[in-house]
Amino acid sequence: MKKHLNLSVTLMLGLGLFSCKNDSKTEMTTPKTQDDFPKPPVAEIIPQEFNEHGNKRTDNYYWLRDKENPKVIEYIKAENAYCDTAMAHTKPFQDKLFAEMKGRIRRPVGSVPRKRLLLLFTHRNRQTIWNKLP
Repeated sequence: MKKHLNLSVTLMLGLGLFSCKNDSKTEMTTPKTQDDFPKPPVAEIIPQEFNEHGNKRTDNYYWLRDKENPKVIEYIKAENAYCDTAMAHTKPFQDKLFAEMKGRIRRPVGSVPRKRLLLLFTHRNRQTIWNKLP
């Protein structure tokens, strides 16, 4: 009996070890050095002084708050382009990570309950907006 038990435990452990997927290979290419990238964008320093509660404060980047300013939009586009360039070697890993996280989230099957008179009503729908995600 002990022989059969030991054999079955050994087989289960062996099958368990060999059936596990080994993802030790990284999908990312080798990281680059800072010299391989273009220079990061540098925001222009435009000092803005504030006097609040008797304290004087200077904010050099206050101008970045103006979302309609063409300089701000140009700077943000430059930052986004730099980020895309710097993170390009991790794109396969990002896609794999996103797919894994998306797979772990439960998909909604109904709407939020709404109170009508004294009862709560929900609508069930099998087709959700989740299916439209990339």
